[in-house]
Amino acid sequence: MTRPRIHPVVWSPPAAPARARQPYSSPPMPAPALLPVVGAGPEDVAAHPDGSLYTGVEDGRILRVRPDGGPAEVVAETGGRPLGVEVTADGALLVCDAYRGLLQVDPGTGQVRPGPSRASSCATTRPSRRTAPCT
Repeated sequence: MTRPRIHPVVWSPPAAPARARQPYSSPPMPAPALLPVVGAGPEDVAAHPDGSLYTGVEDGRILRVRPDGGPAEVVAETGGRPLGVEVTADGALLVCDAYRGLLQVDPGTGQVRPGPSRASSCATTRPSRRTAPCT
């Protein structure tokens, strides 16, 4: 068996912008707050347009922390191990589950259903990751 030919390329990062060299931001960033989550191993956090934060924990639960800072509430249970969470253009959650694959979660009803067959077929609020509309 022959080895594939590899042609490495040296990458040079762009120069840091002037703002990166400033010791303080204007306006100042508010102090970060640690939000308690009852569950082990939150892997990812997604910010919903309504201000809520979503994460998945080791036992399969999808949790929501509302903007008022109240306790985390269970939105859904995937029956697997959620790793990545993204908010789609229609406000649903796209969850990458280690055991069940790609899932779509309705944060209003808690309904969990199989997600699109390809990750690239769903739009999220972070267009740099997936840009095609959900099908």
